[in-house]
Amino acid sequence: MSGNPPEVVIVDAPQFDPITPPNFAEAAMEGLTSGQMLIVPGAGHSVIDAGECPASLGVAFLNAPTAPVDTSCVSAIKVNWVTE
Repeated sequence: MSGNPPEVVIVDAPQFDPITPPNFAEAAMEGLTSGQMLIVPGAGHSVIDAGECPASLGVAFLNAPTAPVDTSCVSAIKVNWVTE
């Protein structure tokens, strides 16, 4: 990113998105002076639809964009692999 970056940004990175993978989010964060990044385990392209936790993080950010978002719920996300 170039120019004047926004003061407040949250970058959600879906773990299994082949179109916008986490390394794209990491690259976006390099050009920002402030912001938070989180990788959502098991998520595909639409992070906000990946469950209650990611949705609540988006709401928390929109309600208080200058406050750090509590991302503790992300560590509780479990990926249920189907092998059959």
